[in-house]
Amino acid sequence: MARSINLFSTLYRVVQKKFIDDGCPALNRPANGGNSGSCTSAVVGQSCSFTCDTGYTLNGQSTLYCQAGGRWSSSAPTCTAPSGCSDLNPPAYGGLSGQCRQATVGQSCSFTCQAGYTLTGQATLYCETGGRWSSSVPSCNRAAPTGCASLVAPNGGYMLGTCAPGRVGETCVFGCDEGFVLRGQRTLACEGGGQWSTNPPYCQ
Repeated sequence: MARSINLFSTLYRVVQKKFIDDGCPALNRPANGGNSGSCTSAVVGQSCSFTCDTGYTLNGQSTLYCQAGGRWSSSAPTCTAPSGCSDLNPPAYGGLSGQCRQATVGQSCSFTCQAGYTLTGQATLYCETGGRWSSSVPSCNRAAPTGCASLVAPNGGYMLGTCAPGRVGETCVFGCDEGFVLRGQRTLACEGGGQWSTNPPYCQ
């Protein structure tokens, strides 16, 4: 009788050890996704977690557990590509047109800027496979001035050059009629910020 009990105990320990020690089969990364944790050499109680690339949806359990008998708690999930792209908003100081909301693959969204601003980036974005836009949303930046305000000839004097209006990088030269004396800088330069290099002179 004692021998039978010992044999039963031995068999029980063997079976128990097999269920505990036997691991679960390796899990592969889903297409367009990834996994982390004990995914390739899990033993009972360990887990494997899954994620999807940006724009893809996880179908199934995000975390699987290795159970007794070498079985995972569920089948591996998959990552499904979206049928369209996320909605786009206009940039500050700008607007948009086209299929900018609920866009499907192949449709496009175009961007413009208000007067005085220039567009930095792609003017038109396309909704591509995988639910991604072809580029990031552009921005509208204040346009650099190309000229300076128009100058007026002083009383009793005149001016020569690019003066009304001024152009960046060019100059305006002042002079006085006979009998008058110039007070101030004779030559003004139109600078990159759209400002003259100094105040206009006058004739006295």
